[in-house]
Amino acid sequence: MVFIQKGPAPASLTSYLATNPTATYDNLKSNKNIKIDIYNSLIAEQYGLCAYCMTRILYNPITDRNIQIEHYIPQSDSTLVAGSSQTLGQIKSLDYTNMLGVCDGGKQYNKDNSLSGLENLSCDAHRGNTPLTINPLDNSFFSPRAFEYKNSGEIDSANSVIKTDLVDTLHLNVLRLVSLRKQAMNKVVTMISKGQITSANKAQRITELKTPKNGQLEAFFDVSVFFIDKLV
Repeated sequence: MVFIQKGPAPASLTSYLATNPTATYDNLKSNKNIKIDIYNSLIAEQYGLCAYCMTRILYNPITDRNIQIEHYIPQSDSTLVAGSSQTLGQIKSLDYTNMLGVCDGGKQYNKDNSLSGLENLSCDAHRGNTPLTINPLDNSFFSPRAFEYKNSGEIDSANSVIKTDLVDTLHLNVLRLVSLRKQAMNKVVTMISKGQITSANKAQRITELKTPKNGQLEAFFDVSVFFIDKLV
C-alpha cells in the first residue's frame, strides 16, 4: 500500500452530478459510460495498481477487467447527515474523493485454482463494509511509514489498529499475496548479492522503482523499495 495523490473527478461524473445532485452509486447502473470513465481515471492516478494490495488492476472492454470501485466510506454507512435526507454512505457513494480502484480480491485466482471461501479473499472483497483506519489517500500514514514488510513476505505494523486493518480486515497476508511479496523481496536480495544494487546506486534504484513507466508502476514496487532501504 502506498499514498495515492487524488486527481480530479472524470468530467462525465462531474457533469452528471451537476444535474443529478442527489444521485447515488446505484444510478450508475444505467450510466455505464460514467463508470468506465471512473475505472480509467482510477487506474491512471494509481498507476495501474490496487490501492490496497498493489497487484495490477486493469480495464479492457473487450478482453478483461479486474478493477472494482471501492468506497473508503462504505455505501452502507447509515450516519444521518444534517440538512440532508441522505445518509453519509449515500452522499459519499458518488464522491470521487471517496473512491479507490481495487482488484477483485483474488476471485479469479481462486476460481482458477479451485479455491473458495472468504479466507482466500483480500482487499475490498474481504473487507466488505468494515470501517478502516488506514487510508491510502492520507499521506500521514506513509510519512513516516505506518507499516513494514517482513522477510516472510507478510505485511505488519507496530500500530495494533492499523495491523488489524491490514491483516484482519483487508486480509493482506493471504498466502497468494505473501508469496508475491516474497518474490519481490527475493529479487532485490539477488540483485544486492550480485552487486547490482549498492550503496552508490541505492537512491537511483529507488527513484527508478517509484517512477511510472508508460503510466504504470511495477506491481509490489513498494516491497522492493522497502527492502532496498532496509538491506543496503
